[in-house]
Parts: sequence; C-alpha cells; structure tokens
Amino acid sequence: MPDINKWLTLFESENRVIRLRAAKHLLDCDETPLSTLLEILDSYAYDGLGGKVMRVLATCSNPALADAMLNRLSSTDDFIREAACTVLGQPGNTRATPHLLAMLDDPHLMVRRAAGLAIARVGDSSALQSLVSRKSRHANDDINVKWAIDKAISALEKQTQNDG
Repeated sequence: MPDINKWLTLFESENRVIRLRAAKHLLDCDETPLSTLLEILDSYAYDGLGGKVMRVLATCSNPALADAMLNRLSSTDDFIREAACTVLGQPGNTRATPHLLAMLDDPHLMVRRAAGLAIARVGDSSALQSLVSRKSRHANDDINVKWAIDKAISALEKQTQNDG
C-alpha cells in the first residue's frame, strides 16, 4: 500500500478516476492535510465520499478548520452547507453559534436540521432564547427540523439546569 505522499501525488493526477481513488485512500490516512480534505469535500462529495469526508473533518483538530467551514456556510451547494453545520457542531465551539442559528433559516431542510443538531452539540446556553423564539417560526417546518430544534432546546435547558 502506498504511503500518504504517493496518495497525495496520485490525487494531483489529471485523471478524475485516479484522483477519486486516491481521495478514498486519503480519507483513511491520519496525516492528510486539511486543504486536501476540503478539496475532497468540495469536489467529490457526490462521488460517494461526502459522508466519510464529513466524518473525518468532524474529528479534525486543525485550527484553520473552523474558518474553512464558516466560509462554506455560504456555499451554493446544499450538502456543503449541511456538512459545514455538522463539522462546526463541536462541543464548546461557541464561535459557531450565531452562524448556526442563522442556518436554521436556510432554504434546504437538511441544512436546517444539521444546524439544529450542531447547536445541541455545541452546548452554548446563550442560544437558548433564540431557539425558543425560532421554534414558533418553524412550527410548520419539516418534522426533522422541528425535532432538531427541540433537541437543541432540550440539550441547552438541561445544560442550564446543570450549570445553575
């Protein structure tokens, strides 16, 4: 099996099939650079790699990841916005809270759902009031979105009770 440098070289190929095969292997390497992971997300999410690259990014500890994901919240691609919400939903990542709250109004329901679940994971109790007020605005929304908002409210209420 080639080492990461060989996979990175293959990922630079002009041949899309070779790039895709290299991308699959790079997602299994712990040392894959963030820039490569982001390129895989942006270019190969619909080639069967979207879920895996999202999971890999969600465990990435690179400090530049937050800014990269915040930038992707304005992508024209629904899946990229959904992935950005998921990746930003790390415990304690309160910097993402206002952006995730804004994504609750995204036109795509899976992005709204991912934003709600991410807010629950972040655990920023300052979002509780905003979530409660948004709940009524989403009363006629898809059941998945309402569930995610309820989950976030429940998690933050529980956290507030434990903190108090």
